[in-house]
Amino acid sequence: MAERRIVLVDDPIARRWEPFALTRPIGELRVGAWTIRERVEAVLEGTCVGHLTAAHLSAYDEPWAPPVLGNLPRPSDGGLVVWQSRAVPSLGSRIELGDDPAWLTIGGVACGWYAPPGGPAVQPDWLQDPSHGTAGDRQGVPVEGRLLRDVWEPISHLPDQLAEDVAFAANVARYDGAVPPSVLDLRAGPAPLGDGVHVLGDGPLRLGDGVEIEPTAVLDLRAGGVVLEPGVRVRAGTRLAGPSWIGAGTHLLGGSFDTVAIGPRCRVRGEVEATVMLGYANKAHDGFIGHSVVGMWVNLGALTTTSDLKNNYSPVRVWTPEGERDTGEHKVGCFLGDHVKTAIGTLLPTGATVGAGASLFEGIRAPRDVPPFSWGGGAAVTRLEPFLETAGTVMGRRGVELSANGRALLAAAWQRATGDLHTT
Repeated sequence: MAERRIVLVDDPIARRWEPFALTRPIGELRVGAWTIRERVEAVLEGTCVGHLTAAHLSAYDEPWAPPVLGNLPRPSDGGLVVWQSRAVPSLGSRIELGDDPAWLTIGGVACGWYAPPGGPAVQPDWLQDPSHGTAGDRQGVPVEGRLLRDVWEPISHLPDQLAEDVAFAANVARYDGAVPPSVLDLRAGPAPLGDGVHVLGDGPLRLGDGVEIEPTAVLDLRAGGVVLEPGVRVRAGTRLAGPSWIGAGTHLLGGSFDTVAIGPRCRVRGEVEATVMLGYANKAHDGFIGHSVVGMWVNLGALTTTSDLKNNYSPVRVWTPEGERDTGEHKVGCFLGDHVKTAIGTLLPTGATVGAGASLFEGIRAPRDVPPFSWGGGAAVTRLEPFLETAGTVMGRRGVELSANGRALLAAAWQRATGDLHTT
């Protein structure tokens, strides 16, 4: 049977999800244990062939992800699904797509369009504003999941999303559909643990090959299960509470971790709560990060700490491209774009947004809104070539090359963000 192709679309709302939309398609954000793209591929049993998004992301080429496309491809022999990138399907969904064109809906709102082989392409207007699409007189296929609107919602829904993901992984041996590759690498059944590792509660625990857990580590499964992907190392003195998912090759270096989704190849120490890390981030020292989203290739200096609760316990306001907005949430930490760096002792205020490529080192307390590629505290902008040289060095230390396309992407983001600001 021919393979079904999938294209993810960033609509105008998704393209305003700063600080992340400056350097990556929104489908490559981690929501719970997996990226949105991985979830869509699993549920729709197809392969994402690319993203339709802002023009400045045309050179995007992370080696584990599909590229940005210039145009929408025609349906192949396996059909084509065009999917809104803010739509997060539940992995337990079972979707039957037949021979007829069909809208895919979440909560009655159109989030995708299925074009069978030889079928009609999606309406052009829908690509610009999928939320206006309705099934009309065509067949509608309901999909379980969430249609997100705001950049802080991955944090708002994190406890429930992780609980769902861990439960799915615990039962994956009984699931006969497609699954993200990381699930296939997990061993079913009781996890073998060494002497001196303490387990509290009876929630699910799944380990990948090569997981190492040192004596005195505590795995608290009372509020939810824990999944450790292949190659994870848990150092002595670590307490990890579920529901939590730790990505392949990540090292937990000691401290307290509660309700976290930490992507691949991170180095993390200290106190981390209700936080998503996209991957390849470095927080190797003490300090608190709570109710936050941390982008790729972020490096947090020792004792970098977020505030995630206001002194008066009122709802947190967050900067957006349309101005400050009330999140309606009482706990919101920070949003750190890709390649952000902080100096030792940096304090990040409640609801802070730090743009991609920013380097914070002037003063202890950072501003609540730090522009992309800021140098120091936000008044000046880093020079492009030194930034690219550093980015290449950082990535090379984790065995990832900053390709020519990667350099072009960061250069386009820098040009888009800096405008007439002074560079230093």
